[in-house]
Formats: sequence, structure tokens, C-alpha cells
Amino acid sequence: IILNFNRLRLIKWFYFSNLTSLRILRMKNNRISSIEKNSFQDLINLQELDLENNCLFGLDPVLFLNMNRLSLLNLGNNVLKDLKASWFNYLQSLRQIFLNNNQIGKLNIKIFSNLKNLGTLDLSRTRLI
Repeated sequence: IILNFNRLRLIKWFYFSNLTSLRILRMKNNRISSIEKNSFQDLINLQELDLENNCLFGLDPVLFLNMNRLSLLNLGNNVLKDLKASWFNYLQSLRQIFLNNNQIGKLNIKIFSNLKNLGTLDLSRTRLI
């Protein structure tokens, strides 16, 4: 599903219900500031999630709980300040993470320690010291 360049502001928990075969979800260049808890719970086969260039400042701690097959996560160009270890606990297949152009000021690199397949981690243009 490609929902780029719309005016989405909120992702409701039921928008992607029962889409267990979905592999790609792109919602970049919207105005998304909030994603309700359990919004992605049925996306068990999702491989790419692109939320670049939105207004995300925080995410539910277990938003990615059932997304074991996710290989690409793009959260670039948002307003994220803190990264939660719980976001990445369930993403063992993750190969690429884009967190560039956020307001991340500090980072505990150990939050990525269980991501054995990680090949790309983009933290460019953040506020890391």
C-alpha cells in the first residue's frame, strides 16, 4: 500500500486490520503525528515500513510487536527525540533503519544489540553529541 503525499494526521488502530499478507507500507510525506496502539498488529508479513517526513514525536513502545519480518524501517525526517529499546526488540530481521533528520540528542547504542542482520543505521543530521 502506498499512501505517500496525502494529508494523513492519525493512523487509527483498525486501518490495517486483517492485512496479514501486506509486504510494503509507505506513508511518507504526510502529516502523521500519532499512530494508535495496535495499528500494525496484523502486519505479520510486512517487510518495508516507510514513515519518512511526517510529524512523529513518539511511538507506542510495542508498536512493532508482531513485525518479525520487517527488514526496512524508515523514520527519517520526523521529530523523534528519544529512541526506545522496545521499538527494536521484536525486529530481528531488520536490515536497514533510517532515523536521519530527527531531534535525537542522546543514544544508547545497546538498543540495537539484538539486531543481528542490521547493515544500515542512518543517524545523520540528528542532534547527537
